Amino acid sequence: MHDPVKDHLEDYLHGREIPEVDEHIRACESCRVQLQGMQAQALSLRALRAPGQTEPDPGFYSRVMNRIENQTRPSVWSLFGDSLFARRLVYASAGFILLLSAALVSPGPEKQETIASSTPEVILAGDQAPPAITVDPGERGTVLVSLATYQDYQ
Repeated sequence: MHDPVKDHLEDYLHGREIPEVDEHIRACESCRVQLQGMQAQALSLRALRAPGQTEPDPGFYSRVMNRIENQTRPSVWSLFGDSLFARRLVYASAGFILLLSAALVSPGPEKQETIASSTPEVILAGDQAPPAITVDPGERGTVLVSLATYQDYQ
């Protein structure tokens, strides 16, 4: 519906003559058809009205038309963002993905190598295993140098 008819719709449906609306209706077929439908609905509503009822509030028809025109189809994203449960689900999922990516990127604990602290004869002779020496990977070179330069002074 075009602006000249929208602006004076209430008055025109109540039977008042408005020259610019009449002129537009003569020129525009779609507005004429819509206005005839609204007039037929208004007449049928008046026929159903009880004798003591009054007319709707001024601006009722224009408010209804504005509401119909302003209604839009909700998108999936707006439905997803309007729900409190959906919002909490999004936050929990984002937190889980963040923790999972941090776990995948961060290096794991450093491995320690165990080296026997005895000769093969001592190991084969005893029932118990000798105490193990744990070595950090950063100190591996120091242990190898110590083993290479070890001399048995007996």
